Amino acid sequence: MKGLIVKSHIAKEHDILNISIPDGFVDVMINISRDNGIYWNVGGFKMAENTHYSWKGGEIQIGDEVSIKLSNINNPSPPLCQESHTSIKRRMTEDVNINDEEIWKRKIELYHRIETILKNEKIID
Repeated sequence: MKGLIVKSHIAKEHDILNISIPDGFVDVMINISRDNGIYWNVGGFKMAENTHYSWKGGEIQIGDEVSIKLSNINNPSPPLCQESHTSIKRRMTEDVNINDEEIWKRKIELYHRIETILKNEKIID
């Protein structure tokens, strides 16, 4: 089946992953944020089972390497974790408590970080 061979050289660790999900999809995401670092993730989703899969991910630094090759995959690497979409949604709603002072503190800190960026870029006064 079609899939990805993902080679990573991150923090002196070398990994080769054969990523494929029958009747599903896989992706590699790299998120570069000016203020929050650089993160990557190798994951996927199987529609029929409504299940998310994750193989590798975390913070990466300048000089780390990730290469991706489209290939036919005969022996996919087992995911590190898998979780149903329903349980993820349930967990996310259970974690939210509108009266939690810590949540409000994080939201206010995020607001001030975004406000500073927008002011520095002269988007707002």
